[in-house]
Amino acid sequence: TTTILDNSKDTPNDPYDQTDVPPVEGDLDTITIKLFAIVKSADGTETRTEANKVAEGNAAEYIAVAFDKNGNEVLQGETVEVTFGKDGDTATAGGVDYVSTTQTVTIGTKFNTPTTDDYLADNGEKFSVQITDKSLSNANKYETVKIDTTSVTTTILDNSKDTPNDPYDQ
Repeated sequence: TTTILDNSKDTPNDPYDQTDVPPVEGDLDTITIKLFAIVKSADGTETRTEANKVAEGNAAEYIAVAFDKNGNEVLQGETVEVTFGKDGDTATAGGVDYVSTTQTVTIGTKFNTPTTDDYLADNGEKFSVQITDKSLSNANKYETVKIDTTSVTTTILDNSKDTPNDPYDQ
């Protein structure tokens, strides 16, 4: 009889049991999941970044990506939970400035949240988007999972000229 041991801390159903000194394998097979904001250039090219800007009334786009230890994208089809907003944001959640409903998103697939076009001259409002820790679907299938909960920031650009005291600055 042969027993195959994994690199977990003897908790095979907990992929979040990371350790720097695994009991068996010397090389951790870690999957890292990170959220990116998507920025589109004038020619339609999309870039993954840590912040984006969106015209008020349009949708801001994002993508959650999973990487293996070599930087290859993996786990397309799995899901994670994404939340919108955190303390210190200047945009108001709940549909006032943007839709802030928690979403379950598919890794490797773009998703978005709409912003609200209002009558206020409120250029430059910001909100945050982040992946909820330990929210990977089927996580127990993987040896080690690290979810990067660092927020990405979206800035809502109003159609004013950033002179809020001049309502005629259109």
